[in-house]
Parts: sequence; C-alpha cells; structure tokens
Amino acid sequence: MSEAARRAYALIREQHPGEEFYAYALCTTVDAVAPFPAANSEEGLRRRAEKYAEDENGSVDYWM
Repeated sequence: MSEAARRAYALIREQHPGEEFYAYALCTTVDAVAPFPAANSEEGLRRRAEKYAEDENGSVDYWM
C-alpha cells in the first residue's frame, strides 16, 4: 500500500510539473475498499478560486 501511494504521488507530481504541493492525502471509503490519492497545490487552489470567481461573477481575491 505504501509503495502504491508513493508511486501515485510521484505520478501526480509528474503530471503537474512546477506546481507547489502543500498537502497529500490517502482517502478511502468507510469500509476501506477503494483507497485513492489526493493532493493540493497552490496553483490548483488558484485555478479553483478563479473558476469560483467566474461562476459567482466575483473576484479571485475574495476566495484567496
């Protein structure tokens, strides 16, 4: 499991070169059947904030 998680996070970093990651998590369902990796980056947060700002006709600064 730990080796699979390491590989998953390495792949995430490969797919998003230059992004600054600040959080990694290994998530699962209540019964631990299907674990999956998750990661957060500064750039991903900014993209999400920009999308929210577009959807709400607001400013990115409001969400950051």
